[in-house]
Amino acid sequence: MVFGCSEASFGDFSGASGVLGFSRGDLSLVSQLQLSWFSYRLASDESKSDNLLQFGDDAVPQAENSHSTAFLKSSVYPNLYFVRLTGIMIDGRQLNGIPAGTFDLQEDGTGGVFLSTTVPVTYLEEAAYNVVKQAFVSRIKSETVDGSALGLDLCYSLESVDNMTVPKLTLVFDGTNAAMELKKHNYFFADTTTGLERLTILPSRGGSLLGSLLQTDTNMAYDLDGGQLLFETAFAPP
Repeated sequence: MVFGCSEASFGDFSGASGVLGFSRGDLSLVSQLQLSWFSYRLASDESKSDNLLQFGDDAVPQAENSHSTAFLKSSVYPNLYFVRLTGIMIDGRQLNGIPAGTFDLQEDGTGGVFLSTTVPVTYLEEAAYNVVKQAFVSRIKSETVDGSALGLDLCYSLESVDNMTVPKLTLVFDGTNAAMELKKHNYFFADTTTGLERLTILPSRGGSLLGSLLQTDTNMAYDLDGGQLLFETAFAPP
């Protein structure tokens, strides 16, 4: 079992002594333990439940309503978990303005969509982000405010939140019934310090990343031998 030190890390990891790696790389914890399954549930502030990390048989989903999608492999970034995102829905309706192939993983390693637990916000390919942003703006009946100083694009005043109905966002993956229905806290963050309600999705070029905030309150199970992701809405244990 190899443990090491990093010269490129920053932050205090919320007081923890370090990090665990779960990538496909040879030195990750799951690779060294030769695990076939691992899963996690990242708890949001709204859920008031604990974070959960499981290995081996304990990580295999027991519910029958799990959704699944296959992992893709990138020759340029082989350690990352890529998935095939086929569409995005707002309030149950497919967004038709996203160009075909926007989320495809290209042969040269560019593009694609991968999962991350180290980056909180989500990055969508710019062509898709513009369509998603416009869908939110057209449906939210509140004035936007400038949030550029915070590094985020679409922001609203917290004072207007009570009168703000946020559309429901759903990610559709390749697979049978592989739709991930999200809640408001997965993509909007209320910051009492700045007094802003902010969309935690940003534009990118060359690929898309699904961040940790987007994954909160969802059981994310990685079937490493089967090469697939299983996910289901998490419920707090009794």
